[in-house]
Amino acid sequence: MNKTRRTLWSFKLLAALVLLLPVLGCGKPAEQPDDGETAIGLSLRRAQRGDFRLGEVADAAFTLTNDFPKAVVVMSITPVANTGEEPIILSSSVVGSVAKLDAEDAYSFNSLDQRSTQLPFHAGLLLPGQAVTVLCTYRPLARKETFRVEYYAAEKDYDEDAGPLFPLKTYAQAGGDTASAIRSKYVPFSPKNWDALCDRIRHVRPPGPGVPPRAVLIPDLPAKGESALVEIEVTYEADGFALEDAIKTAARIESAKPDEITLAYSTAFGEYVVFDKTSAWLLASKDEKERGELLPLFPPIMLKDVDSLDLIRVQVGDKQEGFGPERREAPRKLWETYQVYYGDGMYTRGEFVELKKDDVIHFLRKVDKRGLTLGIHHYYFRDRYYTLEGQEEGDD
Repeated sequence: MNKTRRTLWSFKLLAALVLLLPVLGCGKPAEQPDDGETAIGLSLRRAQRGDFRLGEVADAAFTLTNDFPKAVVVMSITPVANTGEEPIILSSSVVGSVAKLDAEDAYSFNSLDQRSTQLPFHAGLLLPGQAVTVLCTYRPLARKETFRVEYYAAEKDYDEDAGPLFPLKTYAQAGGDTASAIRSKYVPFSPKNWDALCDRIRHVRPPGPGVPPRAVLIPDLPAKGESALVEIEVTYEADGFALEDAIKTAARIESAKPDEITLAYSTAFGEYVVFDKTSAWLLASKDEKERGELLPLFPPIMLKDVDSLDLIRVQVGDKQEGFGPERREAPRKLWETYQVYYGDGMYTRGEFVELKKDDVIHFLRKVDKRGLTLGIHHYYFRDRYYTLEGQEEGDD
């Protein structure tokens, strides 16, 4: 068996089952704080050189800036109209344990303790005038992408002596500690140490399962703070069927308001998928007069997985045999077509089929023919699989 696969599965086996805590142009908030000052700036660019290709799942770089005189902690960046994308979470638990030290005012972090930390780590702390770039994957679709930025702002202007979020206390990684250290210490915020860390670390990724070196602990930080809508103009290599046009077209066909439309895009399908309460349907162009091909309901995020992953896993039964990461075939095929495999017995229990990119549309047609739908199951941070739901109504 592949050694890398075994090592990865062994690590996951020890780790606790975790769910994330909910917690190009310059962005300009569409909603301003009451005092009229712009709290958060946001920009988006392709991580590689060049412009985005419309509908492409790409490595992206979101840059957050704090133009507020107060320190802020950005908790999440959530697409508003681009419903095929998930929130970018910047405040989350990680694998390991955090303990308050008795002998001093500090916390210790042990990355070998295979469970989920009770305290979240926050990767979005920004002092006035600071910026940080968040690296992730993103599929831009609109000429103007809109995001809701959730953040917590300090009550008073930043004071180096009082700390960034006074009276809340912030703990940052001790000078000399590194993200790769098995054990590290988090000590009360120091402007000198923080400046040195930020000069060294300009990019972060969302926390989990590991902890970004720039992340801090804030034991008493409220789970919910303020929010601002930020609109970003996106430049593409070529014109295409943009999200704004797709929403207008779907709203016309559905006789609905634009804000009632939910849709996502897939390069594998070459079309948008419009979701309503009972079904989904394909939309190819703004010239469409009626609904395209009907599909069953399924989670919109699945289209991003179809375009960015080698395989999509769907749980099709509850029976489980064996335990471990080895691939084990079940003695049946689903609908006499799709080979069934057993899960690992820990994170993926039951019977599964694995679908290649080109198989997904055909699988969805079979699901729809039988009156079934697909659900989603999240596990181990950003990992997920899909579930076959409902009672079959027809046969081949």
